[in-house]
Amino acid sequence: MKYPSWTGSLVGIGLIAAAGTCSPYGAYCEDGEACVGGNDTDIDACLVEMAAGADEASAYDCTTEYDAWWECLSDKVHCDNDNWTSGTECSSKSESLGKCKKDASGHK
Repeated sequence: MKYPSWTGSLVGIGLIAAAGTCSPYGAYCEDGEACVGGNDTDIDACLVEMAAGADEASAYDCTTEYDAWWECLSDKVHCDNDNWTSGTECSSKSESLGKCKKDASGHK
């Protein structure tokens, strides 16, 4: 049986939506979008963005730095006047992650 070309997109969207329930980023994305007034599409986009960040860190062999940043972020982030922020609490972890990726990259 031949399926319409758009059925693959629906399957992908369904997988992203289902991933939110078991993703380590699910609560982060849901709480963040509740803070800033996002919707389900924003939550799905957040999940994709967070997973892509983890994949990028892994590609650069910066998983340790990513995990430290994520642990800090997930612990310190909060809603402040409709702004989902960790303030400067995780700046050093973010800088370490950025340095790791830069050092591993061929870009200067």
